[in-house]
Amino acid sequence: MNIKQRSIGFTLIEVIIALAIAGSSLILLLTANQESLRRSMRSRERASVEMLAESKLAEIRCGAEQASSGVFEGQPNLRWLVSTSDAEIEDIDHLERLTLTVEDGSDVVKSLTMLRYHKKVLSK
Repeated sequence: MNIKQRSIGFTLIEVIIALAIAGSSLILLLTANQESLRRSMRSRERASVEMLAESKLAEIRCGAEQASSGVFEGQPNLRWLVSTSDAEIEDIDHLERLTLTVEDGSDVVKSLTMLRYHKKVLSK
């Protein structure tokens, strides 16, 4: 009897190739996911800094903040600094430029500028 027996299933080389393809695909997906997570974290940090800067500028505008520099509450690594200068716009007196700069260590993270009408009251 000369009967060839044929096995049903995959050969070892087929299994190894399938595992290599699946492993490579998984590595590519994890790398893309990690980069997406990094971008999301950077975007969240930028939004947080923007919100803090706008809030501090609003405090300065309404007079609730009198200091010209400081550290954000709850964010000891972020320092803010306000500088004022004449707006230098023709035919408009008493206009000053306020610039709020937010720094993280030595890097400027965000800078906001606004113009404010500031008429000095003369006391008698």
